[in-house]
Amino acid sequence: MGPWGNALFLSFILAALPEELSKLWVIGGYSARQESFDEPMDGLVYGSTAALGFAALENALYVFSGGWAVALVRAFTAVPMHAMTGAILGYGVSQARFGPRSSGVRFPAVIAAMLVHGGYNFFLFAANFTVAEGTLSASRALALTAGAGGVLLIAAIWTFRTVRRLRREQLSCEIPLSEESNP
Repeated sequence: MGPWGNALFLSFILAALPEELSKLWVIGGYSARQESFDEPMDGLVYGSTAALGFAALENALYVFSGGWAVALVRAFTAVPMHAMTGAILGYGVSQARFGPRSSGVRFPAVIAAMLVHGGYNFFLFAANFTVAEGTLSASRALALTAGAGGVLLIAAIWTFRTVRRLRREQLSCEIPLSEESNP
């Protein structure tokens, strides 16, 4: 398949698909069923938490084989990427549970999380495969690094906007006070 085809297959099929479905299983199959999952923002919190647990395990494996330099780079790239894809999945689970359209919301969230995860991985795996092929120039390395950074930036903007929107929605809801708290 060549370096680009290998990068696509590894990024989306072997990495993003099983990892994001595993996170969804934890968020939707466990966390969303808990009594404490009682507001839409919980999806983002539990989603990010599940994703960070996954990132910790993955980082331990990468650091074991790649050393502390790998740990440092992943701390600022892969860990936030996992947290953001977990937030995307958590948002989908929250919308499925609390939103007006309770059916069909998880699927777009899973696709979005897989696109972010796979897109991020694609640029990094493409760099690795072109290094192995001997065709990684400085300009190509810069472009691939910028591509991974661009995916992270898009995911960060989406995550911050979602958090802001959910906070506004929560603040705009009139929460009835109990009779004890009414003067």
